[in-house]
Amino acid sequence: MESLSINEWIALISSIGTFFSSIFVLVTLFELRTQRKQSYIPELVIPDVCFNYNNEFPNYIKIWAKDDEDSLSLKVHNIGRGVAKHIDFEWEYDIHGMIEKFYQLKCEDKGEIFIDTDENRLYHHKNKRVLAGSSLSIDNRHVDFMLPHHDGAETYNLELPNSYICISTAIFKSTKIREVFDLQAFDGALLPLTLIAKYKDIGGSEIKKSFKVEIKFFVKSINLRVLKSDKISQMRGRVYISEQ
Repeated sequence: MESLSINEWIALISSIGTFFSSIFVLVTLFELRTQRKQSYIPELVIPDVCFNYNNEFPNYIKIWAKDDEDSLSLKVHNIGRGVAKHIDFEWEYDIHGMIEKFYQLKCEDKGEIFIDTDENRLYHHKNKRVLAGSSLSIDNRHVDFMLPHHDGAETYNLELPNSYICISTAIFKSTKIREVFDLQAFDGALLPLTLIAKYKDIGGSEIKKSFKVEIKFFVKSINLRVLKSDKISQMRGRVYISEQ
């Protein structure tokens, strides 16, 4: 086999160099494409929130209220670098399990909770009088867009499902503390929810995130109506949110 001439060696080495240069350029282009794509990816996050529950008020805004006295809601932030578009928030929870918790209470004067399938509404009534009602059609929410938080955009206030708050209020209005709470952990009163957020980035790619939402109360934050009573008057709680 003939040995290569100097010119042929130079040509071979040049070809190998061109090959590796092409690979380097290709990798660089992929990295630039990835960086460019990441530069407009939105990222929705929801921090925990503390609230006060007060059984003395007749309406939900006062019964479930944050420290600023606004009604209980979650604050959705877009901490990504891009705009989130066509955002759909969908709630899921065991509504029948929540209603079952209500009927497990010993209070004989708690009334009834039922779902009107024709009107797609939930009602809590007692002695033929409607105490509270909620449309099941408005629990989910749609937002056209959310700007990145670092651009000074406002957060979005997302309310918990009104049907969930309706059932929860009915439970706490008619319960004794030992019926619904483990007094050691002060857990177990309410079932958790799942929040699904579906949205698109500026390029049209679809993103889906799922959050577990839990409402818990603090054992040292109970105020009773009268001494030696175990009826709930006021409580301090926290909504815990974790990505699933």
